[in-house]
Amino acid sequence: MKGVEFRGNEIILRKELSQLDILALNGVSIISRVLGDYVIVAGYVAILFGRSRVTEDIDVIINSSSVTINNIIKLYDELNATGFWVFNAVSPTGFEILKNGLAIRVARKESIIPNLEVKIAKEPLEFEALRKKVRVILNDRELYISPIELNIAYKLYLGSQKDIEDAVYLYCIFRENIKMDVLASYMRRLGIDLEKIGDILRC
Repeated sequence: MKGVEFRGNEIILRKELSQLDILALNGVSIISRVLGDYVIVAGYVAILFGRSRVTEDIDVIINSSSVTINNIIKLYDELNATGFWVFNAVSPTGFEILKNGLAIRVARKESIIPNLEVKIAKEPLEFEALRKKVRVILNDRELYISPIELNIAYKLYLGSQKDIEDAVYLYCIFRENIKMDVLASYMRRLGIDLEKIGDILRC
């Protein structure tokens, strides 16, 4: 893919920003400023690198340690001051939603779609995505995404047509940089048949 450069554990990406990219950049900038660590996972990762499809949400994982009532009040204040809202919990009751393992949804004011679906890490691979997140320099700003190998494996695990297409797209874009032993390890952990997947991951 044109405009992509690898530099250690960073990916440098240069492209014309879509409205979804701008939502992601502005939203996670506020989230990280208030709550600290985050990682973007799932479908938007493929879209970020050029896959042409629509999505209603950008999945964001955060650490439970940052979810205090004071931080959530501060997050709501910052979101409101910058043109965003939490449309499924319009007051800091979002604290209770997050603590109960559900997601808050952040969108531009007066809008619902697209949105950032923000939730606390619960599963082992979600914690791993946070620990091993990859920095993407998007033009002159930054995003943190889950490792490409993990994203591919999880998409294959989900198994819908859309998810498989996302996995194949990422595999073909990054095949020269993918650590195949790491990808295989994630697949085994998710119970994926490596032999069958070999017929799917073709470019």
